[in-house]
Amino acid sequence: QIMIKAILLEDDPEICETLSRYAKDYQIDITFFHLPEAAISFLDKEPFDILILDLTLPNMDGLEVCRKVREKSSMPIIIISARASVGEKILGLEIGADDYLSKPFDPREFVARVKALVRAADRIKHDSVLTEKFSIDDSKRSIIFNGERLPLTQAEFEVLRLLINSKGTVLSRDAIADNCESMRWESSAKSVDVIIS
Repeated sequence: QIMIKAILLEDDPEICETLSRYAKDYQIDITFFHLPEAAISFLDKEPFDILILDLTLPNMDGLEVCRKVREKSSMPIIIISARASVGEKILGLEIGADDYLSKPFDPREFVARVKALVRAADRIKHDSVLTEKFSIDDSKRSIIFNGERLPLTQAEFEVLRLLINSKGTVLSRDAIADNCESMRWESSAKSVDVIIS
């Protein structure tokens, strides 16, 4: 399992130590900072998978940190805070946090939420990379992959376009045949198999 690289901005040393020790057993490597400025400048130098952010910090409020980080990064941000009012939570999420965990919390829930946010971010990254490689030109009924036009028959074009536009979804043979004009439904299973291969 790949180690998740997390940055924790929290001014309570005990929470930093406890979370870091606990998270390591679950493949989450936490680098912690007590001062917002230090964490923000470190984020510019090193790539991290997630930011874990307390709100009550010296020199700068955590919400301001969240705003600054979100301006230059799409990394997942989870706020951990004793400020547990609905208003604070809504504000944190509106400013750009992806999740909000009220203190005190169970470390198992903390680990589960961190992993879920990183998984979701990875899926988005993977999907956008996949989509960037393909470019569909409907007027010419052609598909360009990595800058090269693919030599496709009409049916192949229709099937590939459908698959690209349905990424992340499992499609049955019938669904493919029903959504491609070039295929007659009565020979759908064989036609689809031939075109896919």
